[in-house]
Amino acid sequence: MAMSLCTYCNSYSSKIPIVFVLGFYVSIVAARWWDQFLALPWPDQVSLYLLAHLPGPTTQEILYRRNIVRYINASYCLALRSVSSRARLRFPTEEHLVTAGILTSDELELLRNSGPVDIRGEYYIPINWAHDLVQKARKDMLIKSEYAADAIIQAINDFRGCLGSIFVYDWINPPLVYTQTATICVYSYFLFNIFAWQFIDQPQDSVAQNIDIYVAESLINPFGEDDDDFEIEYMIERNLEMSFAIVHGIMQDQPQALKGNLNHKSVLQLPNWGKMNQSQVQITVDACDEEEQGDRPDLEQQLDPNLDVNNDYLFLGSLANFKVPGYEDITPSGERSSLWNRALKVFQFNRSNSR
Repeated sequence: MAMSLCTYCNSYSSKIPIVFVLGFYVSIVAARWWDQFLALPWPDQVSLYLLAHLPGPTTQEILYRRNIVRYINASYCLALRSVSSRARLRFPTEEHLVTAGILTSDELELLRNSGPVDIRGEYYIPINWAHDLVQKARKDMLIKSEYAADAIIQAINDFRGCLGSIFVYDWINPPLVYTQTATICVYSYFLFNIFAWQFIDQPQDSVAQNIDIYVAESLINPFGEDDDDFEIEYMIERNLEMSFAIVHGIMQDQPQALKGNLNHKSVLQLPNWGKMNQSQVQITVDACDEEEQGDRPDLEQQLDPNLDVNNDYLFLGSLANFKVPGYEDITPSGERSSLWNRALKVFQFNRSNSR
């Protein structure tokens, strides 16, 4: 009896298309996971459009830019509170948005009194406020042309469209029947093989096929609280920091349009630092008119004589001391790229030895 049962299970376990079912299911879930990340909007484009089409250092212009990016970040937070448990933990109630400075108490009251809008639909209201500010800036002639105003509004609409895509992914999940089919196939396969493997000394595929279903189950909701889910808290803080830095911070000092050394060359050839020794490094000037040579900068004076051109990290010279404001606060050191940290260490080590 036992021999017949094992033979029966061995014959039917090979008929379960476990590789096809799991491979197709995991590919769908993995592609969906990546598409959801690509659908997340970033406020950088809106901020750059505002800086380009609504420039100026006056208080009124700065307030317009800051309030517009504040409204799109408020829309971002309101939308993610509906789909992400991490965002919900970061902002448990709408009052926490007021405490964080993303909304004011008057704006929150206006948001709640804007009509019979559920929690999934209220995110578009700050988008409307941003549209109104763009129209007011155009009416006050702070935005010089209709084309510029339309470009800013289109960028805001694209931002809202990405938030809508996130809601669609949260609303329409992979068909439950296919998830159930994949799960039943996997567990049935192992149930049959409890007896079928009595005739197999070393099963080859059990571990890999068992892991595949767990991979798909962990990737099906990237807005959860697992270690491999999206870092929604970092994205919220990063978007706030970057958008406000673009519209207010980085425009204080702008470089002048000077005649650089590369402006005189029709064909650009960059030096290969890795194949040149210290004695071979000579920055020469291409042949040009004698009148123009007096106006061109001396690049030998711009290079640090202590730099070792043989190391691979020469290009990091201008970035060694560069830090984004608030970077240490919003990004734990353990999450940064180890390659970048090693590059900086090697560069600083070579700098200290050369001195």
